[in-house]
Amino acid sequence: MAGTLTGTIALKFTSSTTGQTTIDPPDFTLSVTVAGDHHMSGTIEVGTSAEALDFGDITNAGWVLLLNTDQTNFVQFNSDADGTNETGKMKPNEPAFFRMGDAHKILNLTADTAACDVQYWVWED
Repeated sequence: MAGTLTGTIALKFTSSTTGQTTIDPPDFTLSVTVAGDHHMSGTIEVGTSAEALDFGDITNAGWVLLLNTDQTNFVQFNSDADGTNETGKMKPNEPAFFRMGDAHKILNLTADTAACDVQYWVWED
């Protein structure tokens, strides 16, 4: 049985020097069919060594939403088995929203200077 993932993304950029909006892309509504109904969410404490996010019963991870809840440190993430190549980065209090690639079955998270709590949501593809 297939499920549906929907959401809206709205972005606006205002220059700190001119105070004028320089980029104002249209709101984007996401509505995708996912192959199954499996999903998971929770919070993981991420240390300064690469830690794999366990996808549990999800055998083919699709969309992933991460939120670095730390007030000070950034968190890097990647899909390498050894956790060495940075794919993305979340500064303090920043989210990341993306679809996992077909060949990627692992998501590693690494905190910068001290452990960080990262909230996560994962939907089956």
